[in-house]
Amino acid sequence: MDHWFIPVIQSIMEARSASVYGSRSMKRYIAVYRRLLIMNFSRLIIYRSNFVNNLISSTIWALFAFITIIVLTRETSHVAGWTREELMLLTGVYSIIVGLFHTFLTRNFERMSIIINKGQLDTILVSPIDAQFILTTRYMNFTSMIRVIAGLFFIGYILTVSSISVSLFHILGACVLLFVGMFLLYTIWFLVLISLIYNPQLSNLVDLMFTVSSFAKYPRSIFSVLPRELILIILPLTFIASTPVRFLLGKSSVEDFIGLFGFSIGLFVITRFLWIRSLRNYTSASS
Repeated sequence: MDHWFIPVIQSIMEARSASVYGSRSMKRYIAVYRRLLIMNFSRLIIYRSNFVNNLISSTIWALFAFITIIVLTRETSHVAGWTREELMLLTGVYSIIVGLFHTFLTRNFERMSIIINKGQLDTILVSPIDAQFILTTRYMNFTSMIRVIAGLFFIGYILTVSSISVSLFHILGACVLLFVGMFLLYTIWFLVLISLIYNPQLSNLVDLMFTVSSFAKYPRSIFSVLPRELILIILPLTFIASTPVRFLLGKSSVEDFIGLFGFSIGLFVITRFLWIRSLRNYTSASS
């Protein structure tokens, strides 16, 4: 058994003995996730040089995203019905979503191919906790939080220097929609990477998903010129960041809510079904 899994199993057993709600109680998952947070933070302290290098690269990526949108909107005041300030807010919200996603989820998706190919998934499947949960939450990269911080500062700056006014209600609602958008992004990634069960060598799927995910930082109206078939593929991504921004600006519509929540729930159900079905075709290292 991998050394990282021993304290996690201990946490599961401790939470199980203290819970009366069964093997899937929320208390068990909170206890396990807390232990994972501690383990990842300990790893961060031990490997300080990696922390500095990752912090520098995350800062550069964050600055590059903001500089890009500033340059692209320098010569025009409107793009696809969005003002320059609104597009900057969209970039800031996207930076927060991507920062959170890279902090808590991306590293797990990057390692899925290795875990499946080397048979490490066997240990996860026999553990007394949901395999999808532990597979996608085990590793964290706290240095990516710099993108969240940069996004918050950028949004605050735009709201300060522009004529855009927002209420506390819209700020809180946008925060809720932001996390729903991150959940949708998680579902899309996992839906695609389920195919690694059938072919673990397709590690380049992660690189593909990095590229595809970047479509979420653009407004939905900008894709209207694309063929209908391609729009249908990109459509779920266009609700991830634009819906929180539109709500923040007081411009959201029923279509925005239906799209964001509809795709989040619908794709999660599909993903969950395909994941469970795919495990039946998984060939373990011992078989």
